[in-house]
Amino acid sequence: MSAVNSLTDIWQQVIDGLAQELTPTAMNTWFSEVTPVALSGDRLVIHTPTDFKRNIIEQRFADKIKGKLSELFSDNIELVVLAGDEITDFKTELEVDTGLPEIAGYTFDNFVVGPSNKFAHAAAMAVADVPGSIYNPLFIYGNSGLGKTHLLLAIGQSIHARDPAAKMAYFKGDEFANQMIRSIREGTQ
Repeated sequence: MSAVNSLTDIWQQVIDGLAQELTPTAMNTWFSEVTPVALSGDRLVIHTPTDFKRNIIEQRFADKIKGKLSELFSDNIELVVLAGDEITDFKTELEVDTGLPEIAGYTFDNFVVGPSNKFAHAAAMAVADVPGSIYNPLFIYGNSGLGKTHLLLAIGQSIHARDPAAKMAYFKGDEFANQMIRSIREGTQ
């Protein structure tokens, strides 16, 4: 499992799509300083440093961005553009104190379910409800941006919410393979 559904990966796919339609100058001028902030439910929040850039993005490019998001998720996604210091207030609202900062925000509530990931979503929710009894092991694979990492981390978030003492481990596929090879070489399986 690789982290291909991260917010950064999704935003990069949007940028790559825009780059096919816009000039390099337009991309650099309007999007070089834009950062993705959150994808929650049916809303993508991005940030740009100035009100001027926010206004241009909203007026000239919002429909194109929404179109790219619609292609990715097969659903309508709202776009919110923050500017300047608004990001501080927004991040304060988003903070979730779970004791597990690496999974904060990755919940089933803010997962965008589409035709390409609805079965994986249902399986992940079943695993979260009764860990180890169904889909054991759960193996999720698919193209970039479909929600694999989000689902796995949402399982962890759900289990942690129910049982804060539960022990969990999350490894990316390459990290797991490297640790497995190392343990075999060292005889420490």
